[in-house]
Parts: sequence; structure tokens; C-alpha cells
Amino acid sequence: MGIYSDGKIYGISLVSSDIIIYEKKYPYEMGLLEINEAADLYKSLSDDIKASIRISFYCKSSTTYEPTVPNEFMHWFPVDKDVLEKYLINAERG
Repeated sequence: MGIYSDGKIYGISLVSSDIIIYEKKYPYEMGLLEINEAADLYKSLSDDIKASIRISFYCKSSTTYEPTVPNEFMHWFPVDKDVLEKYLINAERG
């Protein structure tokens, strides 16, 4: 039982001290253009801001907990800075 993601990212959110620095959601899986936009913004942030931001990926998920909840739903999934950096670096490599 649990909540499972389809492994694709449909958006990214970067929040620092309850101020939204960047947040975009797409009706499709993020492609190279969208990833590069987020990567450029992330690279421009100071180290202090990078250290304090909360990062979330917008993902399509399903659950086995509640039969009354639709099988698929979209939600923000929190990730740590290392996951974001690996995602952006891997996207740059193609």
C-alpha cells in the first residue's frame, strides 16, 4: 500500500521563506526546454538561497490507500537539493 509516482516530472517549485521563487506546472512531462529554463534560474541563485529553498516536483501519482480517491492524481512531491541538481545535470547531458 502507498502512493506511487509515474516517475515523470510535470513541474518544479522553488520556495524560500514562503516566497515563491519559481513555480511552473505543465500538462505534459517537462522537456529539455522547460528543464533548461528551471536550470538557468537555479544556477543564478546565490548559495544562501540555494541552501534555504524548499524544492518540489509536480508528479502524476496513484494511491492504494483509498478506493474512493481517483486512481491517478497530480500533487507536489518534496525533494532535496541533491535530487534537483542531479535531475538538472542529467537533463543537460541529454
